[in-house]
Amino acid sequence: MASINIRRAGWLDRMVEYQKNKFFDDLKKLPVVQIKAKIEQAPFGYADSQDWDYESVVRLITLIRDSDGAKSVRQALRRSMQSNRRFMSVVQSLKAFPSLAKDHDNHFYYDMDAGEYYADAKYDTFDDKTEEDRIIVVSNPVEARLPSASISVKLLKYIGE
Repeated sequence: MASINIRRAGWLDRMVEYQKNKFFDDLKKLPVVQIKAKIEQAPFGYADSQDWDYESVVRLITLIRDSDGAKSVRQALRRSMQSNRRFMSVVQSLKAFPSLAKDHDNHFYYDMDAGEYYADAKYDTFDDKTEEDRIIVVSNPVEARLPSASISVKLLKYIGE
């Protein structure tokens, strides 16, 4: 039986390594994209572009997170997408769930030893007006490689889920 010996120092391996390093160097030279975005009321009859998909929404959210010119949009999205869970103090928890004080085994959803007490927490109060009827407008969608200059918060939440 003859054995086949593959040398990793061959010309093909060197070419693949060279092209890989060249590709990574080109990626490092790409400038960081800074977007300017704002959130505003959707005009009457506004329709979202059909080109928005999961990858483009994730790219938009990443750009909003990393750009200084999108701080107000970042805060509005955080407020719009936050969970509806509200924390209560230990005293309120013991009033609402009396079995917590009796040390029963049926309180596995309510861990009293978590060490997180929110009695002094101040919560932002927002109006009941939903932000889903608003749109996010990006000033430079071509540079950011986005499919459209605007997307509704409703579509962004739908695709993101």
